[in-house]
Amino acid sequence: MRSDPNERFVVDEIRYFVGPEDADVIGREHEVERWYVKAYAESEPARRQRWLVRRAPVGRGVDATAPYDSKGYGPGVWLRSDALDPSLADPFEVPCEPARDGGRCMGLPREVLGCLGGT
Repeated sequence: MRSDPNERFVVDEIRYFVGPEDADVIGREHEVERWYVKAYAESEPARRQRWLVRRAPVGRGVDATAPYDSKGYGPGVWLRSDALDPSLADPFEVPCEPARDGGRCMGLPREVLGCLGGT
């Protein structure tokens, strides 16, 4: 989340939840820790955003971002900045259960979507 190691944030809302790997992961064996954070930079109040952050046995860091004033968690709100293919940048495309050959599966698993209710 930080653009500078000394950057500090004023946190308006934070949620912590644990659940299975993302919907596109085959053989979802591990639990993933996730945080929803709505905050702004203390030294630069215009730097406001919402973040989804994850920590898993493989992979950690900012998973997706959304504008600070946006609402909800449906398609068209959030983006994965590290997506290699723009069609995979939205983590809230309709997830599938479970990932299967030839199917397009992406997004958070159904088991954790309720943790973002009211955001």
